Amino acid sequence: MTPPDYGTKAGPPSPELLPNATRTFLFDFKWSNLKTRIIDSVNPEGPPSYIGDFTLLAWRPKVYLKSADESNTIATGTLYNFHINTSVVIHGQEIKIEAAKRLTTHYVYPSTTLSSTGKPQTMTWRTTFTAKFWHFHLLDDNQAPIARYSVDWWALKKFAKLEIMGEYSRNDKAVEEILATAFTVYGCMLYRSNNLFNLLGAAVHKKPKTKDITDDEVRQAAKDDWEMQQRGESSAVDAPPAYARPGKGAMGTVADTES
Repeated sequence: MTPPDYGTKAGPPSPELLPNATRTFLFDFKWSNLKTRIIDSVNPEGPPSYIGDFTLLAWRPKVYLKSADESNTIATGTLYNFHINTSVVIHGQEIKIEAAKRLTTHYVYPSTTLSSTGKPQTMTWRTTFTAKFWHFHLLDDNQAPIARYSVDWWALKKFAKLEIMGEYSRNDKAVEEILATAFTVYGCMLYRSNNLFNLLGAAVHKKPKTKDITDDEVRQAAKDDWEMQQRGESSAVDAPPAYARPGKGAMGTVADTES
């Protein structure tokens, strides 16, 4: 089967099928406590594997990834009022996540956990979108897809899913890094969408000196995702609460246009 021809903004389709090697986490927002239960899809009715939390209304907004019982904070992401970079501390180690472009969702960070050589490798978060999903693609230094975080524009509870592909899907340290950086970059883009100071910060932002990834490479990675998804199984996922949807409520929309 030939995959459809779609552009960067159109993004890949969101099929019902996933590859057998993919591990999927479902994000279930609870209105009772305004927190997100992160559930392994192999047991969707079971207890959460992790808890996610935002404090976007604070002076220095934070994004948290916690253990299921909330006794341990695994990662803390920090969002800034002016600068469009972000950072996350995972198990006490700080990772700086830098914006490689001023207006487009294009963030890079060094990782040894996701490196096959043990040396820091540049990981990249880029986005594509459809009428239903906002896809965040994690690419390695060779632009191969590692994970995809998909946010449903319209759901009220089960608003997102994270698909981790290949060998890293069973590595707890890698899983937690991917979860933490995905949630932090997502939170950063939500915050930027409703913050005039971030727009000013983008105007004076200095891009990091790193290998750029072209739109053609993002499209190819998205097509690779699509092709892989024809070989497995998955369940549907519902989208973010109204206040947290880009284009809905207080959070607004970030136009994914090139700077």
